[in-house]
Amino acid sequence: MRLNLYKGKEIVLHINMGRIKKFCLISALIKSILIFYRKKMGNCDRL
Repeated sequence: MRLNLYKGKEIVLHINMGRIKKFCLISALIKSILIFYRKKMGNCDRL
């Protein structure tokens, strides 16, 4: 019974880790896009 409960928790933890990884990847992508646009905008301001 205890083992079953532990397995359930492990599965939930695994799902949460997957979500966190996805969130981190998405946020990193957004940050890189923002940096890219800022550089472009900065170049436009100089011109």
